[in-house]
Amino acid sequence: MKKPASIPEPTGRASEVVPSAPAVPSDRPAKTILVVDDFVGVRMYHVSLLSRGGYRCETASDGSEALLRLGTGGVDLVLLDLHMPTMAGGEFIRRIRSDPAHAALPVLVITSETAPGELRGYEGMDSVSVLGKPVLPKVLLEGVRRMIRWRPTRHAT
Repeated sequence: MKKPASIPEPTGRASEVVPSAPAVPSDRPAKTILVVDDFVGVRMYHVSLLSRGGYRCETASDGSEALLRLGTGGVDLVLLDLHMPTMAGGEFIRRIRSDPAHAALPVLVITSETAPGELRGYEGMDSVSVLGKPVLPKVLLEGVRRMIRWRPTRHAT
């Protein structure tokens, strides 16, 4: 796993705040992302960006709530904070990796903890990638697309 790249501070230009994203093709169902963070403002920010990027989003406030949601199926990727009450992100990842039904589920970790020691346990984990906070909208959408390997089809003009 690569060390998270340094993320530049946003300049506040509209193109960085609200990414322009293609609509989901009508012949293709939207992928579902489970956004897991204990701060409601962060969850809503990520849901807003991802929805504009053509994804269907659901939310959970911690790892235990996210595990319950995974039990209902249909999640294509988990966008996960590491530091949360009840069940932190690291424990959530360990639990889903030990469950054959979710062992390969892609997890995109979004964290302010980018020190090598903090992230050492995630190096080499299959289907886990890490982005450092703050993450720009374009970087988030690119990370999600890379993790679930789905890109909107281009329509001929």
